[in-house]
Amino acid sequence: MKNHGHALIRAAGTLALAALLVVPHASSAQEPGPPAMPGPPGAKASAKPSPVPSRTTRTPPGLPINVRVDVKITDERPGLAPITKMLGVTVADGENGMVRSTTEATFGGQAQFRSVPLNVDARPRLEGNRIRLRLSLEYKFVDPADGKAATHHVSEHLSLMLESGRTVRAAESADPLTDRKVSLDVTATVLK
Repeated sequence: MKNHGHALIRAAGTLALAALLVVPHASSAQEPGPPAMPGPPGAKASAKPSPVPSRTTRTPPGLPINVRVDVKITDERPGLAPITKMLGVTVADGENGMVRSTTEATFGGQAQFRSVPLNVDARPRLEGNRIRLRLSLEYKFVDPADGKAATHHVSEHLSLMLESGRTVRAAESADPLTDRKVSLDVTATVLK
């Protein structure tokens, strides 16, 4: 009987030691991470979650190719000849280009100067045989012949898919008070 008691004590000690080796201590335990997202069927599960892109991740540079962006603004007023403005900028693929033109002048007999901007921002990105173009326009026109010197302001922000060399009517806007209409034609051409 004495041997039987020793055997029980030895077995209990062995079980206690095994339990200590298998169960980690609370002080060294780590918080569990977020559950892994399931992948496509048949794919192996990854031990590490995929990295989340940071806000500072930069878009890879574009191709070493320039794109010419031409913008034609046509301002049509009832009973008057249309006013046409042409702007152009050459920009590297994936980069930003901008044209800023501002006139400071007095209008309508006022002694105070007024700022009249004409601004275009363009960012072309080549995608296959097409051009994805982000375009912004700010156009303000004051008619010097108008005694009241009313200002017409157009602001447009567009995302376009264009074929190289092909002109597209990208936008038309109307003056809310008159029959005046402003049209925007855009041509983006890949330069070789």
